[in-house]
Amino acid sequence: MNWLQRLLTSIDPHEPQTGVPVVTQSGAQTQPGQNVALSTDSPAAPGDARSEAETYLQRVQEKINRLADEFSRGAINRTQFIRLYELYQKERQSIEYVLTISPENWRAAKTEGQSIAIRREHYAQPQGFSIYENASGMPLGTLGKFDLDPSLMVPMLSSYREAAREMFGSRIRSTAIENGRWLCFIAGQFTTLIALYNNEPAERQVKILEETHLFFEQANKPRLTQNPIRTEGMVFPHEVYLH
Repeated sequence: MNWLQRLLTSIDPHEPQTGVPVVTQSGAQTQPGQNVALSTDSPAAPGDARSEAETYLQRVQEKINRLADEFSRGAINRTQFIRLYELYQKERQSIEYVLTISPENWRAAKTEGQSIAIRREHYAQPQGFSIYENASGMPLGTLGKFDLDPSLMVPMLSSYREAAREMFGSRIRSTAIENGRWLCFIAGQFTTLIALYNNEPAERQVKILEETHLFFEQANKPRLTQNPIRTEGMVFPHEVYLH
């Protein structure tokens, strides 16, 4: 019996072999006789990865389209629009670049979740409100942290009223002031509200605030029609935006 015959006859097909490592699908080596768990996870083929990336890019384009619609409806302000548009465009360009050199790694270029942080960071928060009587121009009171010099408000209020008349009775006007803050003027029948924001308010925010101020005048009409106006016992629904 030569060496080949001895080798063949010494192997029992029903016994585990020893001394010969087994290579798994993942590339790891195990010793014979050990239980081997075959992994069902495998990297996506380049074709599959590209298809997944193209589907994701379609979703990014849909987000861009919705962004334009949100701004046109006044749901977001200009800063939110610009920052989100920039995020989506960079994400799309990064994914398209990765697809040209390493399609299977396209997920590393995703920026999901960052849009929520951008929306929150640049959302306009009201800091305070000041209410002025239309007839006399005198302040009725302030809510929240309205830290602007009252002596500056009177000429600004006068300029707003003049501009409002020129704009055929427009009741809302917003303007930027120092430190990136914004003032929003809302005129009612008896009073004018000046709202101080930390950022530019979205059009929809201002519209809701206008509804709130008109509701304030409706609720307090018996007191607002007194001469002089007495603020004792008035309700100020504007306060809900300061919490």
